[in-house]
Amino acid sequence: MAEETILKVLCGNHGSMEYERLLEISYGLKEISAENSLDKVIHRSDILTVIQRSESKEVFAQSSVQLCRKSACDELCGDLHLCKYQLMTGRCGRHSCSYGHRLMSEHNVRILRAHGMIRLSREELCVILLQSDSGLLPPLCTAYNRRRGRRGNCPDGEKCSRLHVCESFVRGRCGDTDCVRSHDFHEPHVRKVLRSRGVSQQLMSSLPFIYRNILALKTLKTQPDRRNTDTQPHGSSDGETEICLSFVRGFCGADKCSKTHCKMPYKWEVKVGRTWHDLPNSEQIERDYCEPSNIHSSGNEPVCFEEMTLGLDEVRRLSTQSSVLLPGFALTTGWSWFWKDEYKRWIQYGSIAEMHRMSSVSSEQLERGYQEYLRQEQEDAGIKFSAGNRFYELRFTDMKQRNEASGTERAVRRRPVFVSPVDVQIARARCCGAIKTCFSKGVPGFWDQNAIPDFGFQRVRLWPSHRDYVRVHERFSQTLRGFTVRRIERVQNRELWEDFMIKKERMKMTNKQEKFGDRLLFHATESSLVDAACLRNFDFETSDSAAYGRGIYFSKDARYWIARADGCDVRLMFACRVLVGYYTRGEARLRRPPLRDAEGSLYDSCVDNPRDPSVFVVFDRCQIYPEFLITFEDSNKCFLSGIARADAKESNQTDFSSCTSSVGSLQRPEHTSSSCRPTEPLITLSSSALHYTDGVQNVLSL
Repeated sequence: MAEETILKVLCGNHGSMEYERLLEISYGLKEISAENSLDKVIHRSDILTVIQRSESKEVFAQSSVQLCRKSACDELCGDLHLCKYQLMTGRCGRHSCSYGHRLMSEHNVRILRAHGMIRLSREELCVILLQSDSGLLPPLCTAYNRRRGRRGNCPDGEKCSRLHVCESFVRGRCGDTDCVRSHDFHEPHVRKVLRSRGVSQQLMSSLPFIYRNILALKTLKTQPDRRNTDTQPHGSSDGETEICLSFVRGFCGADKCSKTHCKMPYKWEVKVGRTWHDLPNSEQIERDYCEPSNIHSSGNEPVCFEEMTLGLDEVRRLSTQSSVLLPGFALTTGWSWFWKDEYKRWIQYGSIAEMHRMSSVSSEQLERGYQEYLRQEQEDAGIKFSAGNRFYELRFTDMKQRNEASGTERAVRRRPVFVSPVDVQIARARCCGAIKTCFSKGVPGFWDQNAIPDFGFQRVRLWPSHRDYVRVHERFSQTLRGFTVRRIERVQNRELWEDFMIKKERMKMTNKQEKFGDRLLFHATESSLVDAACLRNFDFETSDSAAYGRGIYFSKDARYWIARADGCDVRLMFACRVLVGYYTRGEARLRRPPLRDAEGSLYDSCVDNPRDPSVFVVFDRCQIYPEFLITFEDSNKCFLSGIARADAKESNQTDFSSCTSSVGSLQRPEHTSSSCRPTEPLITLSSSALHYTDGVQNVLSL
């Protein structure tokens, strides 16, 4: 109730208010008390946002509720079903409008009540919706604000659909008495553009405040997530913001990869409404961004790198992982670190420049320290170093370099190393084997180096004396008796292996050097899907028997899968490397692991019994490598088939001797084969189509 009252006060004051003033007002509100103070209300609220200024702080009204963009939607929708003209003017004169026109419909009342907005009038609701959803209002024209003159640099002039208003004025920072740009929202061009978007005359007086609040809230959204920052924040990070390294390198084996698929190791996007859209000139923006002296990109509609915005719209940069996290992997993102000298030049750490001595720290060392800072989430982390006879400290929290003797501070920036499309093609060719010098760097040394295809997989049959064969056979036989192993093959798929190792390195960082090791677990699938599993990994469990989550199931014991294996005489089962990490008890409804802590970290997997797990459920294919394929059969059937083969052999010999007397010379008939081959010998000692490995030590930890 107190939250709704504070929200109504803010929306009645154009959407924001100085904290001190709001505090004074709160003393007269019956909903506010010592036990339920203003600070406590704000701390618990999802719709009240505080922005700290240099000397004061301001409270803003902000909501995740928006107007639904679909003209026909179901009742499960979490947005308001209301025409924007009906919202802003109180009426809609369009006869063919298919949007809702009842503010207090059953659906809208439910949404407003759930978000604490039920007590707001239509005008107050307009304020919070407009400053929470910038897609309802036309953005400021960045071209108009770039140069002096009545029209700035806008090529569209009076036909422009954006607002020709001074951006510095909107932000409250225009102190130029000679400013030639418009400061008037009632100017004819501005009013025409606003009217075309349905803005009523009654809202005109609130628009300067609403636009200022929009810019302030957009800037705030770029600040909490340190993981994507250089000197200034990079934009909101809702959704997956990492580019899939495997896809950039030429192939991603995951059917439902959670990462972004892009041909380049970087990507620039702009947020319109709730959807991120690709910026068409991504390469040029990246080139401009890599230059540390640039604070915005080139072009008619520049991206502001300091606030990560394009006009009023949010902008974000997606990229592959930092190169220091995956050393030796091509097409990761390299980062360079710079500091600004007294001549306003940006000097790279570890480089020799005019009148400067080389520092004792390099960009790579700074990047390693920065990644460690992000992983541990320390509040005061930094690196101390020297340059000549002077000593400095670089603070990651505010990106400042401080001279320990004089106290002088210099700005620091972190910018990526530019990679062109040609660079990507060359690196991808190396990854794919076109340039053989680094062909097999990403695969284990104990693999058969003659059986590593550029794409896809190859199965390598192991000798019974091979260490891997012995280990897998022992583990299989200990947990599943009464069956005889016919053969064990190692699956060699470079793409799946690299995905697995990248995931392992990431878990090593997020789990703080704990709970990232792999286990050998069993998984059975239909024989018709074996090749698909070797190529693209396993499918998620969707049946009603998925008791611990809709993921991929594994077990410590092979007998768990015997009912699932094909009912043929010869059966198939995988022994896989699985990164189980931190686990908890699963539930049938889960499609991903549940939250592990208040910071938003997830468990890595689910199990049947956390104290003594025997069944593991994984929701990310990158945590799995289908390493061994076991072919086995029932020992009794194996014994009977051996007798049958002996009888057949004796019968054939009898027939053969009788035939030779009358026909002369007669050859033995050829054996046929199928997916179930009872006549196949238990161990094939030689085969030209198979590769063998011997004398190789495998470090697989069972």
